[in-house]
Amino acid sequence: SRGSGTNIKMFDFFAAGLPTVTTSVGARGLGAGAGAAYLVAELDDFPAQIRGLLESPARRRRMAASARALAESRFDWRAIGASAGRVVRGVATGSTAELERPARFRLAVLSTWSTRCGIADYTESLTRGFPPDADVRIYAEARSCGAAEPHVRKNWEIGLHDLAPLEADLEKDSVGVVLLQHNAAFYREEEFGVLLRRLRERRISTAVTLHAARGLRLEPELAAELGRVERIYVHRASDGEWLEKHGVGSRVQVIPQGIPQLPPRSAEWVKNRIGLAGKFVIGHFGYLRPHKGVRELIEAFEVLAETMPLAHLLLLCAEYPSDDSREYRRECEARIAASPFRDRIHASFEHLPLDTAGFLLQACDVIVFPYASSDESSSAAVRLAIASRRPIVVSGSGIFEELDGIAEVATSREPGPLAAFLSTFAEAGARDGAGERLRRFAVERDWARVSSFVWGDLRSLDRAGL
Repeated sequence: SRGSGTNIKMFDFFAAGLPTVTTSVGARGLGAGAGAAYLVAELDDFPAQIRGLLESPARRRRMAASARALAESRFDWRAIGASAGRVVRGVATGSTAELERPARFRLAVLSTWSTRCGIADYTESLTRGFPPDADVRIYAEARSCGAAEPHVRKNWEIGLHDLAPLEADLEKDSVGVVLLQHNAAFYREEEFGVLLRRLRERRISTAVTLHAARGLRLEPELAAELGRVERIYVHRASDGEWLEKHGVGSRVQVIPQGIPQLPPRSAEWVKNRIGLAGKFVIGHFGYLRPHKGVRELIEAFEVLAETMPLAHLLLLCAEYPSDDSREYRRECEARIAASPFRDRIHASFEHLPLDTAGFLLQACDVIVFPYASSDESSSAAVRLAIASRRPIVVSGSGIFEELDGIAEVATSREPGPLAAFLSTFAEAGARDGAGERLRRFAVERDWARVSSFVWGDLRSLDRAGL
């Protein structure tokens, strides 16, 4: 078509994360982004461009993420509608102030940052998926943060005993929306309620991510403050139902944790490169904490290893900066040293880059998470196992609620029953279908999609842009 202006259907393609090839006519009105967010070509060149995309999954993923970011940053209907509303109000009232371009949307995220903490990892992954030109400030826990970056403010400490530095930065930064990453270990309910009230009094729109909603003591005063925030994010539907029972359910959104992407690699290909060719490899990944069942997994492996000479155990368990993690590491290291199968147990208690950990997990035939019960809403560690596309075994802990039908559930964490259950994954055909189920699950929760939705939702809360 000619003369019809910007093709709105292109926004649908971008929002869906679809790599798009179009002509110069189809690209009218899109502005910057050609070559990164979409391809512009003559019709005769379409076959070559499409073939190039089909032959490069990594390029398709990059283009899909860039396209979604372009849609969110320039063509979000919420922002367009708000702008149109300002024009209409300005014309109706004769106010030139309404017609002036509003201040740029600025977001502050209160979180741990650049430290060994699951929530710090979560915040980094979430904000990495925001549009490249997003104006984001990180309000970081001061004592643990190792970063010295222009957008990072070290303005609060565990316990929230002194809000003055944080409030000073709120004033200086002219923040439109604050996103609080909440964990019970960061501050007590009383201090949390005070922070919410201060933000409300400053008329700053507030969103809260409850990473362990059921670990929160919802006294009436805190429930009232939570009920006034503009948005509450939880990671599982049952947390939303729990909040609703406590009178805090009207502004809740269920947002799953995102899942990273790993290049596709076969288990045998990776095993050949790390010296485990032909072995049956059982894996585990995540920060080392007593409730995660690493010692139980070692004991189960010893039972299994007696009858399976090809079995090996791969433990990627970074020590967490806490006394219980340090003590648990000593216990696990002593158990491994005393094991008759210690030469077949490969353990790393050091922090590994996610790309390295992901590569090693792709050597596994099954990855196991034998957690005890937990108040946490979702496991970040299991996300990398999902990205590896290897069969996953979890315990019955509620933290794995969303994996129903995706992961296999071990009925016991006791060494004998768990060993027997894991041995079935060495049988031919036991892993058929697992990779495709995990692929579909991962696509739905890709970090690019999660981040794009959260960014758009947070923008819609900005009072200055309405």
